[in-house]
Amino acid sequence: MLLLMVKPDGRTKAWVVTGDPAPSPETVLAVVEAVEAVPAPAVREGPILVGVGFDAWGGGAPPAGASPPIPRDWYGYFAKDGGRLDDAFMARVWPD
Repeated sequence: MLLLMVKPDGRTKAWVVTGDPAPSPETVLAVVEAVEAVPAPAVREGPILVGVGFDAWGGGAPPAGASPPIPRDWYGYFAKDGGRLDDAFMARVWPD
């Protein structure tokens, strides 16, 4: 899963979520850098988060658990009883 966050100021940040076996770190970094190099669309309010599922370079089975898959380090931003992927959550994941 490719996740892309776009903020109103034109900044973007990408994450790639894979199952096992995962592609090499170099492949994941190349995908992230290529996606972040694309000019962002205009966003008036946000941030916005877009997820795109893809199957390439031996990304393995989808990760068990979250649907849609989210980066493992995001789990630390949820409350013990879960949470939502809302603007407040996104601000914790990628602070200004």
